Amino acid sequence: CGIVTFSTSDFHSVIDLKTNKRINPPDNVLVGNNIWITNNIIIRKGGVVSDNSIIATNSIVTKKFLR
Repeated sequence: CGIVTFSTSDFHSVIDLKTNKRINPPDNVLVGNNIWITNNIIIRKGGVVSDNSIIATNSIVTKKFLR
């Protein structure tokens, strides 16, 4: 049995010293329908997996994965 990790943040803040604003805000993870997610997967903030997709073992999704 593998591990599947969904993370919507970087788990820390990065602050712009000039503006004092956070430059790494959290973002959603979106997973479509009919998805096959295998073992040891990480889907990071902003990751989007479209319908009818397969995410292979040991993959990291960091952006939109559209078919």
